[in-house]
Amino acid sequence: TNESWAWFIGLLIKDLDINDQGAGWVFISDKQKGLINSMRDYLPKAEHRMCARHIYANWRKKHKDQKLQKRFWVIAKSANREDFNYNKAKLAQLTPEGAKDIMKTDPKHWARAFFPIGANCESVDNNLCESFNNAIIEARFYPIISQQEKIRKKMMVRVQEQKTKSEKWNGIICPNIFKKIKANIKRTQFLEVLWNGKDGFEVKHLNSRGMRYIVNLEKWTCSCGYFQLAGLPCCHAICAIYKSGRKVEDFIDKCYYIDTFKKNY
Repeated sequence: TNESWAWFIGLLIKDLDINDQGAGWVFISDKQKGLINSMRDYLPKAEHRMCARHIYANWRKKHKDQKLQKRFWVIAKSANREDFNYNKAKLAQLTPEGAKDIMKTDPKHWARAFFPIGANCESVDNNLCESFNNAIIEARFYPIISQQEKIRKKMMVRVQEQKTKSEKWNGIICPNIFKKIKANIKRTQFLEVLWNGKDGFEVKHLNSRGMRYIVNLEKWTCSCGYFQLAGLPCCHAICAIYKSGRKVEDFIDKCYYIDTFKKNY
């Protein structure tokens, strides 16, 4: 209800010490009406995303063809408007009605192309929460006090495990982030880069649609949208970094550093 969600959001604001009506925060939820109302009333400056997995689950009830699943996720993860519209048009070729229905929820809530930059968060789904729910599934069947105690102990062990694990890491960047960077490095073999001698680069795809993107290393931006959205260099930015003889790790936001990870835990 509106009342129960208002109560919950009020406690969340207090516990997380959220100031300035949520400015700088990103919340990802499902589409519960009471929650949407409470977010609007109490955290109007926060970015409120809706889990694309829930959007897809509702959309799939009407558009059941398995081939459409991949199309949906390509649209949701398109990091700029041009790619978003192109991929939506490709979906419309298969199902005009499906392309229309996908817009029933404002894409600013579930598609990367419409997310504001600054939070270094490109997530379109709540997989993190699903993993947590799965980890506490046994505790959820206990009475409330016993449930909270089991979760407390599990979290205490988890924090200690993460601290111990991070002590064994080498380098500057967290391992999972390094995997993402390696995947983007692999994609550079299909790119051609032109450099103006300063901070401007034009990067062209040699396959697919032959798309061109503009990279500015001084501003940490790429017209593909991913670089500034995630705070991680995309394959186009990495191409530009290599062309100018610089280091990739110098263009990764500090929130992905091992030192930051250790401070969090």
